Amino acid sequence: MASSSVLLKLLMSLVKNKRKYEKKEESLKEMERLELKYNPDKKKKKDRTDKDKKTSDKEAA
Repeated sequence: MASSSVLLKLLMSLVKNKRKYEKKEESLKEMERLELKYNPDKKKKKDRTDKDKKTSDKEAA
């Protein structure tokens, strides 16, 4: 519940400026970089899923 005031400010700002919420590609990349930096387990999981995708692509071909 501590973040509710921050969320309310964000919503009111969007309404006031007649904008809608959008995810920005550069922000998503930055978040992913920070997640990998501070949670190295996610990198291992991501590497595994990338390998699984490559394997399944080869099997499909």
